[in-house]
Amino acid sequence: MDSSKEGELFHLIYQYPQASQLLRVYYSQVMNPRNKGKLSSFLKAGNHVLEEATAESFYFIFALVIEIGFVVTYAYLQTNQDDRNRMLGNVSQIYAKSRELSEHQKLLDEQVLLLGDQMLLGIEYFPTVFADLSLSETLYKLIVMTVTQDFESKQSEDVRKGINQKIVELIRKFRVPDKRFYYLKIKAFVECERWDLLHRLANDRKPPIGYVPFARAMMKGSRPVEEVEGVVDRIEPTEDRYEFYITLHLFEKAARVGERVRSERMLNEVYRKCQDPSLRQMIDEMRNNM
Repeated sequence: MDSSKEGELFHLIYQYPQASQLLRVYYSQVMNPRNKGKLSSFLKAGNHVLEEATAESFYFIFALVIEIGFVVTYAYLQTNQDDRNRMLGNVSQIYAKSRELSEHQKLLDEQVLLLGDQMLLGIEYFPTVFADLSLSETLYKLIVMTVTQDFESKQSEDVRKGINQKIVELIRKFRVPDKRFYYLKIKAFVECERWDLLHRLANDRKPPIGYVPFARAMMKGSRPVEEVEGVVDRIEPTEDRYEFYITLHLFEKAARVGERVRSERMLNEVYRKCQDPSLRQMIDEMRNNM
């Protein structure tokens, strides 16, 4: 096909996105000089006029993405962990061919490390399965294990300490942010209904995520009002407590928040919702003094 007719064909294909994508994939999978030229012509036909160096880089990166996609997919089909790790290691070497893909290489290398840790955890805590979980899911499962198993005997207590040590090691190895770990612990404690541990976590030190997630967790678990109230009272800034007080029907405290932040809207809402004449009189005085 001469170049003019080829150009007309490319322009026609560009009008159909699916056909366009398929042709890109085809040219990129078959990595030879002829198809490299075809891909360059195809890009130019789509008004993607690139300098030679840019076209060269685009072709290389695009071809790598196609190649890597197939290898990663095939790797995760392997049931043998060693085979999977070996194939993913090969992908890491492919990523290393380009500086543009260095961040992808870093993420993949961390994934391979996690797979190794998950394999060891699966052996040590059989029949619990950790393979193919994300890092957060792995940590969550370990946290749940520490609060749901029976650790009354000395031997069992040693197991619990061992699991906690594994959690610490994973957090350090993969640099898990403190905030993410707090959210995982809250989720696990709520799921296991370990409200004692949730309170302990909130009281150990000032949480890096604040007290709002704790209040929401307690309300989700339908905890007693006075229990939730103690946490809501610690929320900062003060105005963030307002909606919790309204939901808990703690109308006087809600009114105090409205008075403190000088919000007539808040005071009006509390006035409408409460039925206590003395509280309504107090709100009238608050509004008059604003």
